[in-house]
Amino acid sequence: MPQWELALAGLLAAGAVGVLWKTRRTQLSDASDAGTSPESSPKARRTPANPREIVLAAFADIEERLTSRGIASETWEAPESYPGRAIPDSGHSSRAAHTLARLYALARYSHHSIDTVAATQALAASTELASRLSTGSSV
Repeated sequence: MPQWELALAGLLAAGAVGVLWKTRRTQLSDASDAGTSPESSPKARRTPANPREIVLAAFADIEERLTSRGIASETWEAPESYPGRAIPDSGHSSRAAHTLARLYALARYSHHSIDTVAATQALAASTELASRLSTGSSV
């Protein structure tokens, strides 16, 4: 692949992460205006500085949303298995939950670099799950 194509792909991925993160921050801001204040959680206070932190923050957001709905993780449960258990196996939500859990495990436990593509995928999965949770539809 020519260098210019790689540079273009990188710019597009970075732009997508920026757009998704801005959308996510708007949703968090709207939630705080509605009185649910996700900023009260230590996990939601700091803006992620790199793709790895974006993946971890996306997972933490869904974890907090599930907990607020009464679906807490079990003490014996690994964090990355939590969304798979908490969200029923059906359609896009299940795929989004498993994608987010897989990326979380990679970001949390791996020493490999996390790129903007992974961050974009995590934000997209988190946004889809958050949307379903906020509308009250079955996740």
